[in-house]
Amino acid sequence: MRHIKGDSWVRHIQLESGLVYSVPIQDLVQQENNLLLAATGHGLTDWGRVAVLGVNLPGLLASGPSLQLRDYRLVQVLDDTWLSFTGYRIAHLPPIGEGARAYCRPSIPLQGIQATVLFQHAGELVYAQEALLQQGKLLINLAGSQTRTWPTGVMSCAVRLRWPDGRVKTLALHSMDVEEGELNEFT
Repeated sequence: MRHIKGDSWVRHIQLESGLVYSVPIQDLVQQENNLLLAATGHGLTDWGRVAVLGVNLPGLLASGPSLQLRDYRLVQVLDDTWLSFTGYRIAHLPPIGEGARAYCRPSIPLQGIQATVLFQHAGELVYAQEALLQQGKLLINLAGSQTRTWPTGVMSCAVRLRWPDGRVKTLALHSMDVEEGELNEFT
């Protein structure tokens, strides 16, 4: 990943627990521009990611029996049964196949957690900022004035999570090459 010094840096990050489990799909309902999926006992809270197997939904159907990360789509949790694929519209709802399942990847519950984003260069802390909690995800929003002073070279990014009981965990997010350069509307 490449970043030009002085350019803004915005990321939405959803942290998942790593757990994957499946529940049967009972129903599908089209409601305006949202596809609602009934999967009693899905166990997701707020938002989560789901892969669908056994229902022919173009753009949502998993690519095969061995699920890949790209097969999971973000869903909004409506209640203990209903999930919503926001912005998904299909003209005719297909039948639910025998054995149709929703494979769930729950998010780490972030309520009450303090999240700090850390940027390091050559092992030294360059910048830290609190992340905002927004719709079950972390929002990191840095203005160009905040990245203008970053050193050039490889910069690592991590998030430090601090629970109310004092537990702390730091998760590496990614690295980027920070470069000098001209900013334009496409940078």
